[in-house]
Amino acid sequence: MTMKSNEILMCMAGLLCVAGAIYAFKKRSDYERGALSTRFVKIADRRIGKKFRLVFLSDLHGNTFGEGNSLLAQCVKDTFPDAVLMGGDMVTAKAYIPKNFEPFEKLLENLQGINCPV
Repeated sequence: MTMKSNEILMCMAGLLCVAGAIYAFKKRSDYERGALSTRFVKIADRRIGKKFRLVFLSDLHGNTFGEGNSLLAQCVKDTFPDAVLMGGDMVTAKAYIPKNFEPFEKLLENLQGINCPV
């Protein structure tokens, strides 16, 4: 095999590796965008006077979980929180993606009557 052939093969192998990595990252991103996950974290500190339960929502990026975000709202309600905090990225605002506030609005509607500040 000539030196030129080796360089071409190495270049092709490198391109194949890069393409595979891009594909894997895209698949993982697609999965994360559609996955609803909950995590329970217990924080103990003597300076905190009483027990309370918070729900922290973030990075929804306009995604929905159940019709009108009903599944997400039910998950929140099932934890019986003392407050619901929303950290950001509830809606994706990029020039190439149309802004859609409906999923977030539906979530807020479904959280009405939860008996805690949202």
